[in-house]
Amino acid sequence: MIEPLETTSKPDFLVTRGNEQFVVEAIWKAQKRDAGSYSLPPQLSDAIDRLPSPNFFVSCELHSVGTATPPQRRLKSGLTRWLASLNPDKVIADHEHKVPLPSHTWQEAGWCLTFQAIPRSPGKRGNPSSRTIGVYPSAWAVEDGSERVLDAVTHKGGK
Repeated sequence: MIEPLETTSKPDFLVTRGNEQFVVEAIWKAQKRDAGSYSLPPQLSDAIDRLPSPNFFVSCELHSVGTATPPQRRLKSGLTRWLASLNPDKVIADHEHKVPLPSHTWQEAGWCLTFQAIPRSPGKRGNPSSRTIGVYPSAWAVEDGSERVLDAVTHKGGK
């Protein structure tokens, strides 16, 4: 059983198993990606997610951002046409032979996005109302960060 300890400082957790007990200290150190990295604005993410795509999910990588929300009509029609042109069983068979997943790059009004088609498993196909985006662009980076963690542990341990 794990339960938070009643303390006035940072949260500690008491772990109990039988007659054994010990305290766990938890530290989360995340760092936001650099200013050159982007995430999709909600209206663009929603527009892509509402596309009919009964056979594929997409992963989305954002390369550049324009000064305003891009016109979505050509993005949606081009992405829908591209996904409809793909055969999910062929993509799976090709991928098993180390062929990369199909990709499609869209550019307009200073925006550049690359999509990869990820086939839905056969039993999950056919629902045109299911979400299209399967992998969102990340807004956080994982890096070594061992110095930051060591500093945080040293600081917290000193309390």
